[in-house]
Amino acid sequence: MKPTKVYCDSSTRAACFILVGQEVRIWPYFAPVTVNVGEYQAVILALEEVKRQELEGIKVLTDSRLVVEQVRGNWLCRQAHLQPFINEVRRLLSILKATLEWVPREDNPAGQVLG
Repeated sequence: MKPTKVYCDSSTRAACFILVGQEVRIWPYFAPVTVNVGEYQAVILALEEVKRQELEGIKVLTDSRLVVEQVRGNWLCRQAHLQPFINEVRRLLSILKATLEWVPREDNPAGQVLG
């Protein structure tokens, strides 16, 4: 069985994710966030929805190379405020037996929704 895919993206005003086979989900932020915080929050929101639906073996795809490489431990995190996001993504990926992968922006339908 192929893993279910979930595509994530963010703007400074909203997070978006698309769990393949389901509707688009968009969450507006109460206040604007930085690009990197938004990208992490989009991934976390998607993983929380996957957890709520009790899905496992999910492939999470984002066009944020920073998120993917920091979560994998390939890039250092020099911004202390991002570390809790990294830890939460790692925790959820582990619980859900999910993977996190980078996808080019033009191949990310969540990014196309947010424009």
